[in-house]
Amino acid sequence: MFVRHAARALEQFLLTHASGRPTVLIECLGTHEKQEPDGPCGDTKTVVVTDFHFAVDVSNALLPADTYGAPVWLVADEEPAKRGRYWHQIDLDPNPPRTPANLEAGSLPLQRRAACHLEIKDGIDDAQRRKALGLPPWACVSGRTAK
Repeated sequence: MFVRHAARALEQFLLTHASGRPTVLIECLGTHEKQEPDGPCGDTKTVVVTDFHFAVDVSNALLPADTYGAPVWLVADEEPAKRGRYWHQIDLDPNPPRTPANLEAGSLPLQRRAACHLEIKDGIDDAQRRKALGLPPWACVSGRTAK
């Protein structure tokens, strides 16, 4: 939970652990079921037989050397961004503000929803302001994204 709120710590963590090129493997497994006798009473049991099991390294095809090492950008949870989809999404923190009373109860994971048009426009405006001020993507420039 701490890393989510400390953007610089998260960036350093990602850069440290992303210093080596990732390996992308496709694992191929082929099986079929076979009925075998099970005991003297004529009972049968189903056994899964592995026909083949191998892995193919496709790292070079998916991660060419000239594109590896692209910069890692972080944005605030409330910032509209393409988080694995083709549309802008926002992460919402369903947990109440951190107080000693509710820290014992645990926390819920972030909830993700599609951003509305106004949120996307505000996000673009914030990004332009940050760029004009020379600030990193995770810097807060409006009251809307401040916690």
